[in-house]
Amino acid sequence: MFALLIFGVSATFFVKSSILHQTQNALAMQPEFIVQSIKGGQTQLIDEELIYEFESIFGVNGASGRVYGRYFHPMGEYYFWIVGVDPFDHILVGQIKSLFDEIDMNAFLNNGMIISSGVQEFFKQNHYEKSYNFFYMKEGIKKLISLM
Repeated sequence: MFALLIFGVSATFFVKSSILHQTQNALAMQPEFIVQSIKGGQTQLIDEELIYEFESIFGVNGASGRVYGRYFHPMGEYYFWIVGVDPFDHILVGQIKSLFDEIDMNAFLNNGMIISSGVQEFFKQNHYEKSYNFFYMKEGIKKLISLM
């Protein structure tokens, strides 16, 4: 009975410390603050000059921009979530390293995009097998060459 009690208590402490360790590792990889510009309920791009101003604040160790938001496709009225990945960010690349091992980095760095199977199916149904054009309000058209 004593051995069973010791086993149960040690298993509980082991699971607790494992969860605590995983949580601390996950939080160490995340930024402490995320600053977004929201206009009309939509996330907007922040000027790069503001990023430099954030870095100049006393106590800020670093600031970086990222691409994140929704893109509306009028055909079928679909919204796509777009999340930009900086291939030179060692923390982020460490988290998704297995994904980068499976893709062609040259194609990815040359206007490439990794898409989900649902988006890939949508592109195939609408005859976007090799490329896709994103339409921006201010910048015009951005052609995406390789879809992975």
